[in-house]
Amino acid sequence: STTPQSAFKMDGKGFMHRDYELFHSQMIVDAFLELAKVSKKLAPDLAVGMFYGYECYGHEHMDQILSSPYVDYISAPKPYVDPQPGGKGGSVPRVASVMHKKLFIEEIDNRVHTAYDPRKFASHINTVPAQNITESANVLWREICKLEQVNANWWWMDQGDAKHRWYADDELMSLVAEQAKVHKALKENKAKSISEVFCISDTNANYYGGIKVPMRTQLLYTGIPHDEYRMSDIDEIDLSNCKLLIFYNPQLLTKQKLEQIQKRINKDCQIVFSNLPGVCNPDFCLDRVFELTGMKVGYNPHADAPVPIFTIDDGADEIIYKDTYGVKIAKKENITLILNADITPALLTDIIKSCGVKSIIPQTGVVHGNSKILGVFSTKESGIEGTVSLPQKTDWFEWFTKTEYKCTDTISISINPKEARVFIAKDLL
Repeated sequence: STTPQSAFKMDGKGFMHRDYELFHSQMIVDAFLELAKVSKKLAPDLAVGMFYGYECYGHEHMDQILSSPYVDYISAPKPYVDPQPGGKGGSVPRVASVMHKKLFIEEIDNRVHTAYDPRKFASHINTVPAQNITESANVLWREICKLEQVNANWWWMDQGDAKHRWYADDELMSLVAEQAKVHKALKENKAKSISEVFCISDTNANYYGGIKVPMRTQLLYTGIPHDEYRMSDIDEIDLSNCKLLIFYNPQLLTKQKLEQIQKRINKDCQIVFSNLPGVCNPDFCLDRVFELTGMKVGYNPHADAPVPIFTIDDGADEIIYKDTYGVKIAKKENITLILNADITPALLTDIIKSCGVKSIIPQTGVVHGNSKILGVFSTKESGIEGTVSLPQKTDWFEWFTKTEYKCTDTISISINPKEARVFIAKDLL
């Protein structure tokens, strides 16, 4: 049977795989940085960028790129899972993390309604093009509001052939012109961040396996804006306005580092661990989870599962969720521990709201924006009906309905599944 140690320990082929990935990643970075250095020497006035966006296995040296004086920007594609209306959107790399040191420019290649259906040529591709100009505007505004949230940049990717250009369409070009106008206005009139949730991931912990919580995907469906950073940013980013710190994979976190972080956050800030903190540093030990959270975690040897099943056995002030195998989500003081729970966006939303984070929409959905632009997008399963809390009290223009709202910070909406509303402060137009 699988032991808890074996889930987090690499040996044999595991070490070989790890060594190869690190070697491959380092070779890519070494080659690019040498090319970037030569490019800067030959053309110092030109911008040098790197398409280094998947940030998955084989992309482990982002810090070297971000610290290089020869690199001006990083580029990446948007995700390819659920990009159509009603999907989650999101970005592949941690964009706020990149923007902390460099420019980020995303490749927005959502298939607009003028694009061909790729399923006709590759049955395994499940990316359905938008069906009309309204759906095209939906997905493009979603990606743009997401990027404006962290002051990032993008380009509209056209993958059509010589006879079928995606953006050879008057309505789409009019939309592009309006979006470019808003982006230019935001560059000239900086907006304030509305994110109260910071999510921290640790690239070095990616290879320790074990508990899989779909936290990153589910967060996008909560309707609560959040910014994503990496552990290497934690000592440099401003945590003063953060109400909730979520650690995706803190297996290598130490008690000393946690104490340093706790000294920098305000007294009301909450912490969520979506994995076992400290469990793999320097080797597997469940006792370190208790040292960091005050909650004791045990291993259920009777669970019929391909990976070890852990449960929270003692020390919690509040039990939030449990299943037939035991307690999976619990809280002690300002720390919430989430183990391998089948968490839903609704449950995650409740947890976040209980931490004092403001809710922008009355139901779950996708929300991105800043103090001057706010995009609200319903999912493919459910619409949104009720009051939207806008970032500030001012005059707003809603793009889809072409409606103007005078001096308000609350607006009632009623939208069906796969629909959207984008509120733009009038002073940008």
